[in-house]
Amino acid sequence: MTSLGDRIVTAIWYLASGALWVTAAKYDAFGDNWLIAALVIAALQS
Repeated sequence: MTSLGDRIVTAIWYLASGALWVTAAKYDAFGDNWLIAALVIAALQS
């Protein structure tokens, strides 16, 4: 069973990575490498 603190940290991590994704997409930071970027973000979350 996870503690409340772990759940909060996990939620903040997902929100931060989502914000990073939206910001990068807005400025076209990934270009045609969106699949690589998605894999990197997924790897960072695990």
